[in-house]
Amino acid sequence: MVSGSFSRRLPARLTPRIVSSPRVSARRKLWVAPRPPSLGDLAAAFCLASLVLVVGCLTYVYVKGYLGSGSLVVGLTGDADACDVFDGRWVPDSSYPLYNSSECPFAERGFNCLANGRNDMDYLKWRWKPWRCDVPKFNVQDVLERLRGKRVVFVGDSMSRTQWESLICMLMTGVQDPNTVYEVNGKTISKTIRFLGVRFQTFNLSIEFFRSVFLVQQSLPPRHGPKRVRTTLKLDKMDDMSRNWFDSDVLIFNSGHWWTPSKLFDMGCYFQVGGALKLGMSIDSAFTIAVNTWASWVETMVDTNRTHVFFRTFEPSHWSGSNEKVCELTQHPLAEAKANDQTEFSEIIVEVVERMKVPVTVLNVTLMGAYRSDAHIGTWSHPSTVTDCSHWCLPGVPDAWNELVFSYLLVKGADRSCAAVFLGAFLQLLLQLCDADRWSKFCVIPYHMAIRLITARMQFLGSPPLMIPMKSTRVPRRNQSTAKRRKDWIILTCVEHRSLLHHLPEAPATKAYSANTW
Repeated sequence: MVSGSFSRRLPARLTPRIVSSPRVSARRKLWVAPRPPSLGDLAAAFCLASLVLVVGCLTYVYVKGYLGSGSLVVGLTGDADACDVFDGRWVPDSSYPLYNSSECPFAERGFNCLANGRNDMDYLKWRWKPWRCDVPKFNVQDVLERLRGKRVVFVGDSMSRTQWESLICMLMTGVQDPNTVYEVNGKTISKTIRFLGVRFQTFNLSIEFFRSVFLVQQSLPPRHGPKRVRTTLKLDKMDDMSRNWFDSDVLIFNSGHWWTPSKLFDMGCYFQVGGALKLGMSIDSAFTIAVNTWASWVETMVDTNRTHVFFRTFEPSHWSGSNEKVCELTQHPLAEAKANDQTEFSEIIVEVVERMKVPVTVLNVTLMGAYRSDAHIGTWSHPSTVTDCSHWCLPGVPDAWNELVFSYLLVKGADRSCAAVFLGAFLQLLLQLCDADRWSKFCVIPYHMAIRLITARMQFLGSPPLMIPMKSTRVPRRNQSTAKRRKDWIILTCVEHRSLLHHLPEAPATKAYSANTW
């Protein structure tokens, strides 16, 4: 029998006596003395748990992003599961408008109805209110900070230019020195210029507009074509200027108002696919092909991990009369939506976006505008001989579009911040454990996961409290072999009260990102 007490000479590993033949090999049994978990063990367990949480958050972000691809903006504040922010009404609000066009140097005179002689101001005092939720009011200082270092691009027709001017004027109210805001080429805003860019110098922010009314390429007709064909739309080729669009942080498209017989066939413009003319193709069919070409371009050329892509639907007009040339404005919004809304164009956009493989948001503003027969330019145009029941006065309806865009970005950022919160908390606790226990074990995070999280998903930056510490440091000698073997991993290690060492083999420098981001 083996004594119940151990001699000091006995090793921790014991070999019990075997009564059988000496040729029978003895089996060694392991005895492990129980010990309480050390701080290092707790840290390792927390590391693993944090990693699981980060993976879960990333999975949630990806699944929601891709399954929600093409969906409408929903649920800003209120009943998030049931709210469609485009289904609502206009309510009086004395805190509007958000700016004065006469004080904004980037608002065209043609859109400034007050400056052009409109006396009533009732059309300025309305706010869009969804039925089952609320749209947060535009906070100019917050938006300017979140747009710091960003590039916002609008692409489309004159309606897109109106939204572009609206956003600039909204942001100008938060700028202390107006002289720090300027058009990059010193140009005066005009409807014929194909590119306009306004720079907010203090915030390193660019707000740009590219005039591309069809989004696809307009070209000379093929040789030996009919004489009535003066130009063609190459429905399978994007506009030549598209190479300037994709390197942006927010990208907003629109098209539709030029897809009419008067602006196509009456002007000698017909459709072309490949090298073949399509003289008998309907406008709806051509628009569908063009939007599909745009969708393929977005999927191929745009990094939607960085760039938030929007497509705004058709903006309704309120022309009346037998020839649709009478423009009679009302004093208040209509009780029921009634307008020339080109619903088929909006349906085509939604259907195409729903089939896309990357996240794109449809700004379905058609219904919103259908109520606003009071907010068009009407006879208050410049020059006054032009009557306009298509475009909107500024301030006005386009301001609500911009409020929806940036409210959506804020809500989207709340989803994306989940993984950053867990990762930031994990790193901060790891630092504390290093200082407390001189813990020198490794905690590894997959390289591709961290890069995706930090450099792609966390593009819109905020401010502390939770900063992810990232300090480039040479890996200590005793850790070099591990770092060499794991070239596809980020290695986090703490050594002797030193700060967290961050090693990114063959990776670009990474900034410190806050969990409070878009």
